[in-house]
Amino acid sequence: MSNIKLDRFYISNDPYDLVTKISRTIHNLIVEGKQPNQEIIFLMIGTPKIYWDSLGPLTGSLLEESNHFKKEYFIDGITNFSVYGTIQRPVHAQNLYSTVSRIYEIHKNPFIIAVDASFSYFYTKNNILISNEPIKPGLGVGKDLLSVGDISIRGIVGSDEVDAYNLSYSELKTMALLISTAINCVLSIKQVQPYCLLHQCETTAV
Repeated sequence: MSNIKLDRFYISNDPYDLVTKISRTIHNLIVEGKQPNQEIIFLMIGTPKIYWDSLGPLTGSLLEESNHFKKEYFIDGITNFSVYGTIQRPVHAQNLYSTVSRIYEIHKNPFIIAVDASFSYFYTKNNILISNEPIKPGLGVGKDLLSVGDISIRGIVGSDEVDAYNLSYSELKTMALLISTAINCVLSIKQVQPYCLLHQCETTAV
């Protein structure tokens, strides 16, 4: 993929402004990268057995529980959205390949948005990185897994596995809530400009 883009968002004291910025970034990447006939698939990667690795499934569960996600919303005429990876049905190293294979069997020409926890020495914890390139799950713990995603959303949980245990569950849940709320804002908008609040999305015509 040419013209790789990467946007970084640090969790601040203004979650409403942050959700709006994250949702705009996701929306713009969808508009730039998705073809009209592609169905959007949210692939939430991680295991709830390790709390710092539960960002993906926690975000997936928040999406499934959201009233916004249960309703019909539109992005460029696309009305079908699916979530893979929740606390109850996680997608992790053992079933990632089979899950991705099933996605391509069930969904015609999927446009995959992947969410995962990530290590980084360059970015500090509580940063959210959004890019138009695939995510590489398991890289930080030495696993060679399938690269996946047309868009990747990574929540930085620490510099390594030891450092990740210093991340509080409250910090992790805040990242999951911000990401899921931003996605709900994207799903609910019919115009480019969302005005988003946590637990509530309002739209103003451009």
